[in-house]
Amino acid sequence: MTEYTVDDYNVTIRRGFVREDGMKLWGIRRYKGEAMLDWRDQKTYARDEATKDKARDARHTLHRSKVAAIKVERGCECCGLTHKHWKKMGRKFSNGFHCYLQFDHIDPESKSHNVCDMMGRAWKAIQAEIDNPLRRFCLYSRLC
Repeated sequence: MTEYTVDDYNVTIRRGFVREDGMKLWGIRRYKGEAMLDWRDQKTYARDEATKDKARDARHTLHRSKVAAIKVERGCECCGLTHKHWKKMGRKFSNGFHCYLQFDHIDPESKSHNVCDMMGRAWKAIQAEIDNPLRRFCLYSRLC
């Protein structure tokens, strides 16, 4: 069987590209300093894709729950409303306190990303954005 290398293709190929023999491209990996194409058969590709998706979904869920816990712990930094005050508003609002809090920038130039869009990133990056001194938790402006 012929071993294909990155340079054998004079066109740009992407992950999931199907070769003549039915193998799918998983990605490019390095082996002994050389770039090699990593090919998988259809069954292995599907299994690895499902494993990767499951891990990504678990990471996103974990990060969302951590961010929600931080929001509930800190409360609104503008008006001082906390989860305890929020519960007194009735059953309808008791579980959704973190949904009404948003990350607000005192200086918009200091914003690198929206925290809600960073769920796929490393927790250190998310934590650094949350701990930015020019950022605060605030209820939506119409409520605060």
